Amino acid sequence: MVIIVGALMISGCSSKKQTGPVEHQQLTWHEKRDKSFGTFDYSKITENEAFDLLENKFKEKIPKFISQVKGMLQNDVMTEGMQTGVSEYTMYTSSIELKVRAYYPLNEGNELSVFALVDLKYSFNKEKKKSG
Repeated sequence: MVIIVGALMISGCSSKKQTGPVEHQQLTWHEKRDKSFGTFDYSKITENEAFDLLENKFKEKIPKFISQVKGMLQNDVMTEGMQTGVSEYTMYTSSIELKVRAYYPLNEGNELSVFALVDLKYSFNKEKKKSG
């Protein structure tokens, strides 16, 4: 069986100029931030836990394309006999970086058939007091 890996990387926080093509501009944003992310390690957490941490603890946005990836898997990749597996998230922070990985599996019976990985990277700029 074919395994499809969809990996999306975000590396925002460049300059104020919008240099990317129009379809990629929604992937870059900047937020005012006064302090660093701290040092944390969250492994094997649920989507609800990950989104709660992103929004409430780290005060960061959840990109809309997360739901688009999940929709694509169900609408364009999933075939008869496949079922959605349990999504899993990991989150690691250092003082200036927050990395999130989302894992979305599709199973056929007890076997993994297809999965998608989404990698998010948020960076904190101390001098500009911004994250993105």
